[in-house]
Amino acid sequence: MLGKHQVENAALALEVLRVYSHETGLAIGHEQMLRGLKAAFWPGRLEKINEDPLIILDGAHNEPAMNRLVETLKNDFEQQEIYVLFAALGDKAVDKMLGQLQVLPNVHLILTSFDYPRAASANQLTTNLTGNYDVEEVWQEGLVKTVNEMDSNSVLIITGSLYFISEVRHYFLDETNN
Repeated sequence: MLGKHQVENAALALEVLRVYSHETGLAIGHEQMLRGLKAAFWPGRLEKINEDPLIILDGAHNEPAMNRLVETLKNDFEQQEIYVLFAALGDKAVDKMLGQLQVLPNVHLILTSFDYPRAASANQLTTNLTGNYDVEEVWQEGLVKTVNEMDSNSVLIITGSLYFISEVRHYFLDETNN
């Protein structure tokens, strides 16, 4: 799993398991813990959905989650051009979330929308936004356009609402299964 915070989460999970095992007498061996860590998977959380081009889904749907995503982008992708396809619900603090992304010098921001009653339109996302960004009202069109602009070293992060991430994830899974 990508992201420094995933290491922190894994360490916490192992400590909880250690305490639980001690308190209950449950015998968990080192090999079992390693197998569990290797099998750990959280759909839509820094999930690589495609390798070439590299496309990652992350449900950074609020400010703390966006902080973690931005931290990961700074640490793991600082030498790459990063394209961010972003959609959110209309009642979220999108100004602050997008502001975090816009301070990264290697980010190309694409604002879009998705099919959900509470989804903000791409134009609504631009209300208080300054700086450079693109607007693609239909996320599928934004996805195709962005992939065509990317080079072999670029990465595409699709982020924002968990509902959006779920819709995109289903799109990719359906595409790969057909």
